[in-house]
Amino acid sequence: MYNILNWFLKPFKNDFSYLFLFFLLISSIDVYHLISNQLVPYAIYIGFHGYITAYFLTLIGQNLPIKGYSFYKKILLSIAFISFIMDSFCLLMYGNRFSQDFATIIMQTNIAEVKEFIESYVSIKYLFIILIFLFSFIGIYYIIESLSRHIGRKLQYLALIGIIIGTALSIRNPLIYKDMFIGKIIQTFQTPTVPNLKDHLTYPQIISTKDSIPSNIVMIIGESFSKSHSSLYGYNKNTNPYLQTLVADSCLFIYQNIQSPATNTIPCFQAIMSTYKPEFKDSIPWYKCTTLPEILLCSNYYTYWISNQSKIGLFDTVIGRYADLCNQNFFVGNKYAGMGRTNLDEELIPLIKPLLQDTKSNNFYFIHLMGSHSNFKKRYPQTFEKFKAEDYKNHPNHQRENLATYDNSILYNDSIVYEIIRLFQDKETIAFYFSDHAIDAYESSDDYIAHAKVTDPKSVEAGTKIPFMIYTSPLYQQNFANEMKQIKQSLKQPFRTDDMIYTIMDIIGITFEEENLNGKSLFQTEY
Repeated sequence: MYNILNWFLKPFKNDFSYLFLFFLLISSIDVYHLISNQLVPYAIYIGFHGYITAYFLTLIGQNLPIKGYSFYKKILLSIAFISFIMDSFCLLMYGNRFSQDFATIIMQTNIAEVKEFIESYVSIKYLFIILIFLFSFIGIYYIIESLSRHIGRKLQYLALIGIIIGTALSIRNPLIYKDMFIGKIIQTFQTPTVPNLKDHLTYPQIISTKDSIPSNIVMIIGESFSKSHSSLYGYNKNTNPYLQTLVADSCLFIYQNIQSPATNTIPCFQAIMSTYKPEFKDSIPWYKCTTLPEILLCSNYYTYWISNQSKIGLFDTVIGRYADLCNQNFFVGNKYAGMGRTNLDEELIPLIKPLLQDTKSNNFYFIHLMGSHSNFKKRYPQTFEKFKAEDYKNHPNHQRENLATYDNSILYNDSIVYEIIRLFQDKETIAFYFSDHAIDAYESSDDYIAHAKVTDPKSVEAGTKIPFMIYTSPLYQQNFANEMKQIKQSLKQPFRTDDMIYTIMDIIGITFEEENLNGKSLFQTEY
């Protein structure tokens, strides 16, 4: 019995400093996050679970050969350091811990995107904060190491009682590991692959159609364009001079109360391109929802997908799956090339022009821009460096360069959207332009510019305020007088772009037998 007790006390007698350092690395961010969100009881559970995790992993290692244990400790500690850095970064940037959602985004992102994200958002301030904590933990390790020889039998028994309590709490909550170190590692390597949407077609049954439908419908989807930086919405920098000329010609109509359904590209596209809504979460799998390309094919529209974003990351992305549903898809450079420095959005124009020769069928064009994706400075040529840091003297020094490059990217984007629209001006065309989501450009705090923090309501509000506009060619205005009246009457209508699928159905005049396919259109008078 005495020998068994000594065996269980080995981690406290021989390596308590390592055990405690490991515990801090895998538990501190989780406990802090939960306490700051007033979830103290669960923080206690998580803390005890982290403690027994560190204990049992140390106990296992101490039964290895000496050389094997040394290697084992280094590997575990390296993983714990990486886990701490990832958790810290996610908490500082997004107000949340690292989770499978973050792992999924990383695995669906190509290497160039990761590099640009680091260049844009990993600030010296955040690195400094993380390094302070890491050095503090290492300092605690050496302090405990020097004091460990004074840990008597009573303290060892007390530490073991903590293990017994932690084990009991974990048995009471057997799934608690999913929110902790081991669970995060498992979830990271269980990142789901993206289903092939062609295997999940719903074959909707059309019950009514319209006699007269537009020959060309264009959906231009931008990237990271915040409404608060558009001169079309009153911004004090002239970021939209090209599109303003279309407004003056009564061809472009600016909508005032539009929001994106999410603050990141993937969930936005899942909602924009189908009947799925973020509120469904896992209750209805996104890939089992009826998609817009499928509805268009049922309605005898020939569909094109033209993109300046990559089709493939480490795995096929959600967006690439929607592109595969179209009759034809085209990617600037190639399916991997979306983030390259030379792949500016102007390279979409030569891809679109040859497609306009088809005058026999009704056509739908999905056009996906790079827009104002970070790194902002890589989104425009030098000829569009109109705004300089010194133009933002009413802002703090650290904001000026970012604001200037962001506004330059929007100015360039304005010219590209204008050029794309001009390609269709002599055809019967209705075109939509909106951004997938916005960004929080120093709107929630003075030191934050990035995708919105989902735990901060002010940041989420900033990250979902998007520009939205509809272009109608002279020929469309001539042939669709009633529809033009609807457009003009709906300019102040509150709307979220996850209902775009119903708006397109309204335009092409179709309804379906399935009740869930007959939802809210932008042009309905009540929303």
